Amino acid sequence: MAETDTFPVDADYTVSRTREATVLSYRAASGETIKRRLAPSRRVFSLVFHRRPVEDWEAIENFFLRFAESFFDFHDKSSAGDRHYSCEFVGAPGFNEVGNDQVDISVQLIEACGVPLAVYPSTPLIEIPTSQLQTVSDGRVLWYAGYGYKITGSGISDVELDDVSLGVDLEKLDAPLLTHKLKIQPAGATVTKLEVVH
Repeated sequence: MAETDTFPVDADYTVSRTREATVLSYRAASGETIKRRLAPSRRVFSLVFHRRPVEDWEAIENFFLRFAESFFDFHDKSSAGDRHYSCEFVGAPGFNEVGNDQVDISVQLIEACGVPLAVYPSTPLIEIPTSQLQTVSDGRVLWYAGYGYKITGSGISDVELDDVSLGVDLEKLDAPLLTHKLKIQPAGATVTKLEVVH
């Protein structure tokens, strides 16, 4: 399975990381700025490999050819959290010859949405203000971009994630990266803290 196929070569330190820009900003005639998230802000990893043996390039190129249209596990060992991500290639990897049987290699990876992970994270949890919960007739709803969630509260009879009932499951950490719909029932339930994994 793709989530257990791990990117084969450790990159040089340091790995450059950024995120996709996925927040749409619109300025109304009144001057008010309205912002809406279009999708999760996926992490982008820029990996470099300096003066590596040609065998490293061959391993990376073969891995790319296997997974050019799929996803795979990237173990980010140099991050503070020592985390696994399901990733896709942004484009084809490249290399430059720099010596006898030595190459510099560059690769860009991006988090894959909606697919399983080899190892699900339990942190980092970011707190979402409970004021962002919207009250509907039969509960309270939050749209969030990320992985799993953790709810602290009382009087909760049911939790739905993406319209699927999870019962009274106040913590679900094995959700894939997506823009999720979280619904807490009933509307009168008390939610004192709401956290999501990003």
